[in-house]
Parts: sequence; structure tokens; C-alpha cells
Amino acid sequence: MPELAVDFGLFIAYLIPGFLAFLGICFVFPPAEKILASATKGQDRLGGVFAIICFIVLSGMTASIWRAGTIDRSFEYAIPLFCSVSAPQACAIKKVEPVYAALLQKGSIDAYLLAEKNDKRPYQFYGNTLIAVLILFSGWIVRNRRHGNASKSTKIVAVIGLIVLVFTLYPAARLSHYRFVSSVAQFNFGAMPSNH
Repeated sequence: MPELAVDFGLFIAYLIPGFLAFLGICFVFPPAEKILASATKGQDRLGGVFAIICFIVLSGMTASIWRAGTIDRSFEYAIPLFCSVSAPQACAIKKVEPVYAALLQKGSIDAYLLAEKNDKRPYQFYGNTLIAVLILFSGWIVRNRRHGNASKSTKIVAVIGLIVLVFTLYPAARLSHYRFVSSVAQFNFGAMPSNH
């Protein structure tokens, strides 16, 4: 009988950002907030928990789609002030798709899976979390405008926290993406990807 394995990399890449995005959605979408409340109390806890899990997975996958369309695309452009030999991840990163036939060489598939685990999943997590944090912050802002229950100092702390997270998560995602693309290029061509 095959074992059911939980991929921790997929868990952090999709479910944690999905949970953050779902909380942001709860701020502006009352039915989602009701589902969240039903999971913590009431008779239909199991149904509420199942619905929340479905929403979290959906939110995480949607954040991943948005990440691929925005953050991943931004990696194709250099950050001129920081692009250098010592910081190649700040240069334009050419996207490289794996040539699966090249992975058939002895040991290549194991090395590819290791690169996926060590670099692809982290960059997905950082990028997805960045998108999720933006959704969470936007939802909080909308709710606060409706109800006006946050003090000025709370708003300032929230904006500072958002800025710190953006300037932490984006460079981390870019570096992990560069490492993964570099590994894939080595498997495919035996060379590093060319920077523009």
C-alpha cells in the first residue's frame, strides 16, 4: 500500500500564504468571515473547518498565480543600482525551463529535486507570502476605512511592518529564484544562466 506523504515545501509555499490571504479576504467579504466564525463555534464546526481549508488552498493557489504574473516577471528586469558580480540575483534573470531529458543522466533527477526543495519552494513561499501580505494589508485597510477602529499609531506600525516585509520577502524571493534557475541551467546546459 502506498504511503501518503505530506510535502512540507508545498505546505509552506501555498497553505501559509493562503491562510494570510484568506484572513485579508475575511476583512472585506462577510460570507468568508462567517465561515471562519462557524469553524470556531457552533454545531457545524467540521463543515466550517473543511470550507476554511478549501478557501485557504484556493487563496494560496491564487496568490501563486498572481506571484507568477507579477513578482516572477519582475525578475526578468535588472535592478541597476544593485546589479553586480557580487549580487547577480539583482541582474536580469533569464527564465530557464528544465529539459527533462537532461535529468535522466545518473544523479541529475535527485539533484534537481534537491534544488526544487532548497530553492524553488522557498522562492514560491517568499513570493506567495508577499502577495498574501499585500492582500491582508489591503483587506485591513478597507475594513478600517469602513469601521475606523484603528488608531493612527496602529496604522503607522502596520505600514512600517508592510514595508519591512516587502523589503525582506522580495529580495529573498529573487535570490532563491536565481539559485533555482542557475541549478536548472546547469542541468540543462552545464552552464549558468546568462544575465542581460
